[in-house]
Amino acid sequence: MQKNGFTLIEAIGIIIVIALVSLVTVPIIIQSTDKNREMEQLCLDAKFASETYIAMKKGSIPALTTPGESLTINLKDLVKEGLLNDINVESGQTIIITTNSDYTYRMECSFGE
Repeated sequence: MQKNGFTLIEAIGIIIVIALVSLVTVPIIIQSTDKNREMEQLCLDAKFASETYIAMKKGSIPALTTPGESLTINLKDLVKEGLLNDINVESGQTIIITTNSDYTYRMECSFGE
């Protein structure tokens, strides 16, 4: 008699291996997506806080008076000004603000990773 397929024991073994791999990888994937969501929210909060910071310091930030020039603001500075909550803020996290030709601002988050 010719054997065509897996025995019940082999199939159960494969299912167990797949379950073990899932037990290890699923929590890691969930944790990374949660961390990504936190970073996206921090970036949005930092952009809003930076707009407020620029409005407060209007005229005293020379880098933002000429199109094409950039200013880097450390998020810790926004925390010191009371514009941002420091729950998730770490050192090295910055927001880069560039003045466009029409004097609007382009903001990019940098989390030092």
